[in-house]
Amino acid sequence: MSPTPDVTGVHLLGSVPLADADTVFRAVSRHLGPYLSRIPDGETGDRLLWAPWQKAVFEASPAFRPVGVEDPAYGNGPTFFARNSGELNMETLGELGYARAALHSYERLTELRRSGQVPPDVRFQVDLPTQAAPIALLIEPAARAVVEPVYHQALLAELDEILARIPHEDLAIQWDVAVEIAFLESSGRMLGGWWGPQEDLFEQITERLAVVGNAVPADVELGYHLCYGNSHGKPFAEPKDAGLLTEVANATQEQLHRDLNFLHLPVPRARDDEAYFAPLAELSLPQSTDLFLGLLHLHNGLEGARKRIAAASSVLPRFGIATHCGMGRMDPATVEDLLALHRSVLEDSRA
Repeated sequence: MSPTPDVTGVHLLGSVPLADADTVFRAVSRHLGPYLSRIPDGETGDRLLWAPWQKAVFEASPAFRPVGVEDPAYGNGPTFFARNSGELNMETLGELGYARAALHSYERLTELRRSGQVPPDVRFQVDLPTQAAPIALLIEPAARAVVEPVYHQALLAELDEILARIPHEDLAIQWDVAVEIAFLESSGRMLGGWWGPQEDLFEQITERLAVVGNAVPADVELGYHLCYGNSHGKPFAEPKDAGLLTEVANATQEQLHRDLNFLHLPVPRARDDEAYFAPLAELSLPQSTDLFLGLLHLHNGLEGARKRIAAASSVLPRFGIATHCGMGRMDPATVEDLLALHRSVLEDSRA
């Protein structure tokens, strides 16, 4: 029989399909306020479907030209772009928009705090994709290796603007890691990985993840969301177990020069067996790191979560709960039920 775990809290991954940041902040606070350490803005509007909203950046830049249409798994058939003959640099790439969105949402969050609609001590969580995501989804394969360093520089410039204008003690940065997991699951074939020889793909990926993590100052909370995606309600691959996630988390953690404050790992909807969770016995995290397991699935609700919590507790004595992926592609009518499920599962586990 599995021991009774210490279920520590809840974590929201970022996207929430509601009207705007104000609506997200109010709904999340109403359901989960006492249990949250961090609150995202829902990535509403153009940002809701994750990285494909960067299509507008490439459309507006003179350094790119459209060349075709991608598989519409993420978004509605985003256009592939190739480099124009002109020079690609920070100026010709232009603003990415992440900082502008974060600063607007933070302003709304502070207003709602003042009116008592959001808890005063919850940090603002900014969710950012790594550079691999928009490049893999939107850039022609032949151009990806050339675009990556410029886009990476632009992404870190967006991060720097966020860091300069939001108090560090009020901020958490979450890096969303999905494309990299797809590369590793497929030995670089899925989404057209461009990082050279397969024998060092793992090292290249974890090194890049550590670079963006180390770009976050020590007085800002840092987290990673490792992800298997959620296209048409399904992941891009069905993992054998949590082994790859454990390896990526451990290797990234080892290369950080600062604390890792939180980590999210997904749990497939069909897995409530101890075998899936067994590799997590090798997870090497500091005691101070908040671990969240994405074991909430609306289709089997509280009962399914109980089974997954029991299986996870055979390996892990302490963890928090979350969904397996963001809510962005869900029916907005289900959001209230899913937020309520977070609270029900947490309170049930503590009963």
